[in-house]
Amino acid sequence: MFFLKEFMIGLTQDQNQIGDVLQQGNQLLASREINLSTHEENEIKEQMKILNRRWESLRSKSLDRQTM
Repeated sequence: MFFLKEFMIGLTQDQNQIGDVLQQGNQLLASREINLSTHEENEIKEQMKILNRRWESLRSKSLDRQTM
Protein backbone atom coordinates (compact mmCIF):
# COMPACT_ATOMS: atom_id res chain seq x y z
CA MET A 1 0.00 0.00 0.00
CA PHE A 2 2.91 2.34 0.76
CA PHE A 3 4.27 1.92 -2.77
CA LEU A 4 0.90 2.80 -4.29
CA LYS A 5 0.64 5.92 -2.15
CA GLU A 6 4.12 7.06 -3.23
CA PHE A 7 3.26 6.27 -6.84
CA MET A 8 0.10 8.38 -6.65
CA ILE A 9 2.06 11.30 -5.20
CA GLY A 10 4.54 11.03 -8.06
CA LEU A 11 1.69 10.81 -10.54
CA THR A 12 0.22 14.04 -9.21
CA GLN A 13 3.58 15.75 -9.56
CA ASP A 14 3.99 14.45 -13.11
CA GLN A 15 0.58 15.82 -14.08
CA ASN A 16 2.03 19.34 -14.06
CA GLN A 17 4.76 18.30 -16.47
CA ILE A 18 2.28 16.67 -18.83
CA GLY A 19 0.19 19.84 -18.76
CA ASP A 20 3.28 21.92 -19.52
CA VAL A 21 4.18 19.76 -22.52
CA LEU A 22 0.65 20.00 -23.91
CA GLN A 23 0.63 23.76 -23.37
CA GLN A 24 3.96 24.14 -25.14
CA GLY A 25 2.62 22.07 -28.04
CA ASN A 26 -0.38 24.37 -28.32
CA GLN A 27 1.86 27.43 -28.21
CA LEU A 28 4.05 25.96 -30.93
CA LEU A 29 1.01 25.31 -33.11
CA ALA A 30 -0.32 28.84 -32.52
CA SER A 31 3.02 30.57 -33.08
CA ARG A 32 3.23 32.77 -36.13
CA GLU A 33 7.00 32.98 -35.80
CA ILE A 34 7.54 29.32 -36.66
CA ASN A 35 6.44 28.17 -40.09
CA LEU A 36 5.46 24.56 -39.62
CA SER A 37 4.55 22.42 -42.58
CA THR A 38 1.15 20.77 -42.58
CA HIS A 39 2.89 17.46 -41.93
CA GLU A 40 4.71 18.91 -38.90
CA GLU A 41 1.51 20.43 -37.50
CA ASN A 42 -0.32 17.13 -37.91
CA GLU A 43 2.53 15.24 -36.28
CA ILE A 44 2.57 17.58 -33.28
CA LYS A 45 -1.20 17.27 -32.90
CA GLU A 46 -1.01 13.48 -33.13
CA GLN A 47 1.79 13.26 -30.57
CA MET A 48 -0.19 15.51 -28.21
CA LYS A 49 -3.25 13.27 -28.61
CA ILE A 50 -1.17 10.17 -27.91
CA LEU A 51 0.43 11.76 -24.84
CA ASN A 52 -2.93 12.86 -23.48
CA ARG A 53 -4.58 9.51 -24.17
CA ARG A 54 -1.76 7.54 -22.52
CA TRP A 55 -1.65 9.92 -19.56
CA GLU A 56 -5.39 9.61 -19.00
CA SER A 57 -5.17 5.83 -19.28
CA LEU A 58 -2.35 5.67 -16.72
CA ARG A 59 -4.17 8.02 -14.38
CA SER A 60 -7.43 6.09 -14.70
CA LYS A 61 -5.78 2.72 -14.09
CA SER A 62 -3.93 4.13 -11.09
CA LEU A 63 -7.14 5.46 -9.57
CA ASP A 64 -8.83 2.10 -10.17
CA ARG A 65 -6.01 0.32 -8.35
CA GLN A 66 -6.15 2.80 -5.50
CA THR A 67 -9.80 1.96 -4.85
CA MET A 68 -9.10 -1.81 -4.71
